[in-house]
Amino acid sequence: MNKKNLIQKLKTGIAGLSLMSFLYFNSATAQENYIPKYNTIAHKMLMIEDSADNIPFNTYPTLRTLDNLIDNAKNYIEKKENYTKQEIAEISKKIYGDILKQIPSIKERKDEDLCYRNSLIYLAIGQANNIPLYGTITQGAPQQDHIFIRYDPDGKHDPLNSNNSINKEDINIETTTGEIQENQKGIFSDKYYINTKAISKQTLENGISLKNLNEKELLSITYLQRGRLYNIEGRKAEIERNETHKQSKYSEMIKMNKKAFNDYNKALELNPNNLRAYIALGDFLGESPGIYEPKDPEFSKYNPLMQSIENLNKTIELDSLNPKAYELLGRTYLRSYKWEKSIESYTKALDLIEKKLRNKKSSQEIVYQLSWEISYPLMNLKIDCFSGRSCSYFSLGNKENAERDTKEVKKLIPIQSISEKKLKEIIIKNAGK
Repeated sequence: MNKKNLIQKLKTGIAGLSLMSFLYFNSATAQENYIPKYNTIAHKMLMIEDSADNIPFNTYPTLRTLDNLIDNAKNYIEKKENYTKQEIAEISKKIYGDILKQIPSIKERKDEDLCYRNSLIYLAIGQANNIPLYGTITQGAPQQDHIFIRYDPDGKHDPLNSNNSINKEDINIETTTGEIQENQKGIFSDKYYINTKAISKQTLENGISLKNLNEKELLSITYLQRGRLYNIEGRKAEIERNETHKQSKYSEMIKMNKKAFNDYNKALELNPNNLRAYIALGDFLGESPGIYEPKDPEFSKYNPLMQSIENLNKTIELDSLNPKAYELLGRTYLRSYKWEKSIESYTKALDLIEKKLRNKKSSQEIVYQLSWEISYPLMNLKIDCFSGRSCSYFSLGNKENAERDTKEVKKLIPIQSISEKKLKEIIIKNAGK
């Protein structure tokens, strides 16, 4: 059975052991020829990753390690109908400690990968021990996701109203530290994540952020992750093709781009509210117009730039306060020679960035500052917006405004660390010329 059939099987909803066996025996590395003991959603997600073609996914934990972690957990988790806050804290502490023991290199992982990997382990242990643990995700701004775990006995968490009585026994678990939520307003509460990750109310209302994720929504995240890596490999092949002019690199680029395109769309098929998948697909199509083989009937019907605009507008429908979507929209309009629309989109993005950076909560609430992993990309996003808008103004013949935005880029990038030549390269790169 080939890889194309894998997509078809997932489309028809095949799950359980038959799906796991299929993914296992068709895996590129077959994870040490190991047949897993358990059948959890985390196992399925890891197997989908491991079935990727010719990309260094560096999947961890291995299936064997995941099973070992589950086996160990059965020794310290007492089977109960419900768990107290203290018991969940102890369980989380032991899971985290065992992860550090089984995977010592985990401390070297970046936070965005660490939260995803550790959360998979928590999910697997919870499912194998009948503990109601749910994956939940923050989709704020500008572009990074954060995944953590929630203990929710009734599975009915309400992220819009922290005071809702159905949330009383719910506990957020920060899997990058093993710590749990202190209270409804304290560290690792919903309010903590809303403030530090710049989550808009609209994403809460649309079921995008802080909800309990179901199986399809979790699988959607995995396909998005895999699509991103295919995208990276496609970009690498494109660079090598431009440098070496080898036909083999062109073929590799087309192959990787098709796989990225399919995985991004699979992510959206599984979860039509996957905000990051719309952004990723919009960015992918806007960055690489003409990446498809013209004679390929499967892809020749697509206009990448128009498809990019369509996906980015869908992002804005779901979260109208997302500056990354407007920045990408500005870039795509620029490459479509729609300079007025480009300026409008870049300006909107800059306005939203300023609002997020200066956002102040009521003094009566515990206030957590915007986290560095959000504020730093927001500042870099300003550079992209000013440089892109400068190109649009220049294309319209508005030299004064173009020079003004170029000066803003210089202010944001330390002058001593960048030359005029480098600044020009940044502007040209953002213009896609």
